[in-house]
Amino acid sequence: MGRLLAFVLITEVYHNGRMNWSFAIVNGRLAEVFFDKKKDSLKNIFAHAYVRENDYRTKEERKWIAEDTKRARFSYRNQQYKLVQS
Repeated sequence: MGRLLAFVLITEVYHNGRMNWSFAIVNGRLAEVFFDKKKDSLKNIFAHAYVRENDYRTKEERKWIAEDTKRARFSYRNQQYKLVQS
């Protein structure tokens, strides 16, 4: 799979212009994960950005964080994402 991990666990997809993103736990910290959707419905992560939960104040945003982080936990090392078992 190279640098990118086929990611099928993201249930909610949020669109920011041309990017697809979701919340996830990366290296034990909350992050926004950006990914591409392939034709075969697999998702490939290409970047992440660490964020603070305090930056998201509405009920809807907190709900998204709670739902997404239940399933999406990754470790990032040497430019590779690996799914972490809960």
